[in-house]
Amino acid sequence: MTRDRRDYYEKNKEHIQQMQKVYRETHKEQMKEYAEKHSERKNETARKRWEEHKDQNSERRKERITCSCGCVIRKDGIKRHEQSQKHQQPLQQTNQQNAL
Repeated sequence: MTRDRRDYYEKNKEHIQQMQKVYRETHKEQMKEYAEKHSERKNETARKRWEEHKDQNSERRKERITCSCGCVIRKDGIKRHEQSQKHQQPLQQTNQQNAL
């Protein structure tokens, strides 16, 4: 988007959102028909893309790292692990030891 379009959008954001809401409400049936008509093509494209990148994705899932708490986990699960008790308990213990 050009700078002018972004500026226009920021200045008229509420009006644009209201117009989009009205459009969605008045064209609900047309949008539903379009989604049903194109869902099969969309699914085929997604399956094709998945098949093309299957090897890369499996390699990415196999990649393992060692966390700062000492656990060996998959790289794609680091955020979930960081929120877990398994990760937070050792860190809390080290923090308490450092505070003493």
